[in-house]
Amino acid sequence: MLSLRPCTIVVMTALLLAGRGSAQSLATGEPPAVAARWVALRPAYQVRLESAWPAPPGESETCNNRASETLVGTLKRVGPDRYEGHFARRTRLGFCGTHGPAIERCAAVLHGKGEVTAVGRIVPAEGGPQLSLVWQPVPETTRIRVEGSCAPRFTAALEAMYRTAIHSVDFPVPQETPQRAVLDEYGRVLEIR
Repeated sequence: MLSLRPCTIVVMTALLLAGRGSAQSLATGEPPAVAARWVALRPAYQVRLESAWPAPPGESETCNNRASETLVGTLKRVGPDRYEGHFARRTRLGFCGTHGPAIERCAAVLHGKGEVTAVGRIVPAEGGPQLSLVWQPVPETTRIRVEGSCAPRFTAALEAMYRTAIHSVDFPVPQETPQRAVLDEYGRVLEIR
């Protein structure tokens, strides 16, 4: 139980009225200036990230570089500026061209699914806080199937990349949810609740 003396209550009330504190700072014991930044954050966010990658023109159905990926999961607040969670990931990556020392072009399609671990950090930014979200595959949950005519060495490298590559996006923390935003610089569409 929190024990407050009358002078402590007067100081806290003055800080709140002056806009230099928050009810959260009373509960967490954080300095008022720090706690005030986090007032709008929710305990959890449901997140869906879907690719919005361009389809290169002039490619055939059998040899193309088209791709799509969807990540869906929940981020839970685990600290004043940190969220963590697990997302389900489904991917289709098409490749067409010459790779490595090959002279002739080949085609391959990677179908992948599995779980990724996600960590989000709240960072200050102009216009309000941003969530810097980083995710990486959980190798033991990742399932991959590669089809096509590319050399085994190339498809093995492609599988290794899919199992290990770390990705990230940054986006403004929404003041209200649900919200949908196109993250042009990342080629992704964000839906957050």
